[in-house]
Amino acid sequence: MSIPKFWEYELTADILCIGERFKKGLIRPCVETIPYSTITGALRQEVLGIPSHQECGHAAGCLDEYEKILLVGGPRDTATGASRLPLTTEALVNVKGRVYIVYDDSTKCLPGELKFQMGALKSKGFGRVTIVRQQDAPICAESRDVGYLDSRIPESLLQMFGIKQEHIKKPVWGYLFKPTSETDGKWVKALYEGSVVEAPSIMLERRNKKT
Repeated sequence: MSIPKFWEYELTADILCIGERFKKGLIRPCVETIPYSTITGALRQEVLGIPSHQECGHAAGCLDEYEKILLVGGPRDTATGASRLPLTTEALVNVKGRVYIVYDDSTKCLPGELKFQMGALKSKGFGRVTIVRQQDAPICAESRDVGYLDSRIPESLLQMFGIKQEHIKKPVWGYLFKPTSETDGKWVKALYEGSVVEAPSIMLERRNKKT
C-alpha cells in the first residue's frame, strides 16, 4: 500500500450540528467527529463545485476541542407557529478540529483558507466553518500508531486513508450515506470512531471535550 498524501487543514466553527440518524425519540444526538460523508459532500459542492456523487475530492476529519450544548425546539404548526412536539437537539460550540483532504488532481490547487457550511441547521446559521491549511505542501501519513479512530470512513475507502483490513483490531461498524446521482443514494458500511486500529497517527483520537 502506497503512503497516502493529504492536505492538512485546521478547522474552527462557532456552532456545529452533524446529526445522527434517529427514527423515534425526543433527542437528536450530534456526531462528535467529522465523518467522511459530511466533509466530502461539503468540499465537493461548496468548494470544488462538482456533484456530490463524483468520485474525487475525498476527505475526512477529526474534532479535538468542543463543548456540547442542548437546544430545544421542534416542528412548528403552520397555523399557530407553535412547536407541535418539543425536540432536543445536541450541538457543538467552540469547535476546533482537523480536516485531511486526499491529495489528487482535483485538490492539488486548493487555496490556503476555505470557508463553507456543513452539517445540519445551515438555514439557521449553523455549520459555518473555516479551514486553514497548515503546510505549504501535502503531508505523507508515514507515522503510524495503534489507537482509537477519530472519524467515520467507508469500508471501501479505508486504504485511501492508510488503513488496511488486517489493521482493524476492534471495529465499530455503522453506515454512511453515499450519493449515487443528483437525486439518489445508498447506505454503505463504514468504520466508526472508537474503533481500535493501526492507522496514520493523524487519524487517531486526541480530543479535549466538555459536556
